[in-house]
Amino acid sequence: MPLTQKNSAGPSSLARPLLDLAIRQRERIIQGISLTNHRHAFAACALISSIVGIIMIYVASAYLEIDSMGQMFSYRPDDIPGGLWPEMYPPPLGVHYFGDFLDTLRHSQVESPYATPGLSPTGYPLFSLLVLAPFGLPPYRVALVLYLTITALVLLIPVWRSLRERPIAERLILLSPIVVCAPFLSVLDRGNIQGLVVGFALFGLLAYLRDDRTTAGVLFGLSAAMKIYPVVLILLLVRQRDWRSVGLSVATGATATTASFIVYGGQPIDNLRLLWDSIHLVRSDATETLLFANHSFKAGLAALTVWPGGWLGRVASWGISHYEATFVLCLIALVLLVTNRAVPLLSAVTYIAMFVSFGTGISFAYQPLSLLLIVVVIYTMQETQNPVRFIAMLAVAGMLAPKGIPMGSDAIPLYSWVDPALGLITVSCLLIDDLRTLATARRERLLGFAERSKRHPNKSTFEPARSRGVRTN
Repeated sequence: MPLTQKNSAGPSSLARPLLDLAIRQRERIIQGISLTNHRHAFAACALISSIVGIIMIYVASAYLEIDSMGQMFSYRPDDIPGGLWPEMYPPPLGVHYFGDFLDTLRHSQVESPYATPGLSPTGYPLFSLLVLAPFGLPPYRVALVLYLTITALVLLIPVWRSLRERPIAERLILLSPIVVCAPFLSVLDRGNIQGLVVGFALFGLLAYLRDDRTTAGVLFGLSAAMKIYPVVLILLLVRQRDWRSVGLSVATGATATTASFIVYGGQPIDNLRLLWDSIHLVRSDATETLLFANHSFKAGLAALTVWPGGWLGRVASWGISHYEATFVLCLIALVLLVTNRAVPLLSAVTYIAMFVSFGTGISFAYQPLSLLLIVVVIYTMQETQNPVRFIAMLAVAGMLAPKGIPMGSDAIPLYSWVDPALGLITVSCLLIDDLRTLATARRERLLGFAERSKRHPNKSTFEPARSRGVRTN
């Protein structure tokens, strides 16, 4: 072979096989992901990560004596609620009071929950207290067992029903990661009303997925009346342009709120002002004491100022100081994305769950329970996934795992770094794919307009005014 031929063929002959190999491997990966049972992949990742997290916490507690297991899973076991009168404290279970349930229950038993001297401030709307009020009738321990049982059922039943077409054994296997995930364990440990709030939302989402948007609107409205932020779920109804269901959802929330005002008395304006003051006081105290010990994106920024610090810490400090403005911008982006029907439903629900789980400045251990909304969609819909969306799905599974081990000399929990990072990965992956989809759809729409203009040069590509019901002269 002539020397000139060898030289000319050298680089290309080496590069081309490598390029072809990379293309074949990429196609093989994409095909493998498309054929993967995504329910099983998600459940396996969630279960394995939760078991690993539980083992790590046990070792850290029992062997290394870093902290108690209760603290690393949820909150300290000796959780005496503050601000209650001595006679309002029932006998604890050992040292454990299930403080969130006890505190909220006692607030529900007084005439003026926001203005009773001696009680701690509460950030829950009056409708939440109205829902808990009947649990004040039986003895405390009976009420506690009933409440925790109901909480577990309203969280597990929607997930179970989302798998109604699967065999019983498979349904039990797919349900197992939920039973051991961190937010589920925490909401039972605390007895927090977040369990009922998310339960209403899950049943509403299940109705939405089955095209029963009337029921979905009612349940979304009740969920929002209990804790305000689930109001963003109404965007799913706006997405369908179902204005009747949107109005029904708003009316349901308003009716529930009005009923609670009537029961507890006082002027609605005064109650709203007192609620706002209580929320501000609760969140201010929590921000000062728990900025580095929660699951929110803001806590993730705060953790970066400690480690690794440096220029990244300075960027994080800037992000903390401008967090409120960023929050508003993210809310606007959420509205635009969720209400666009070109965005896949799984993406829309994921954006909502990320926003309510990690978007606020404070996100306690039970707050990521809203991630179960994503689980219901994954279990209900078997959508074809590309590698980017597959990574996002596995990142959601990782966020469900317990990660409360204190790290470093500052004892910042591991979840303060990991959960915001996984949330950012999830949102970034979906945004990349969704923006590409939206750009393609827009390009095809413009090409369609151009093609119709060529075929009918004397006819507008837009709908005539008369056909839209507009009077013309």
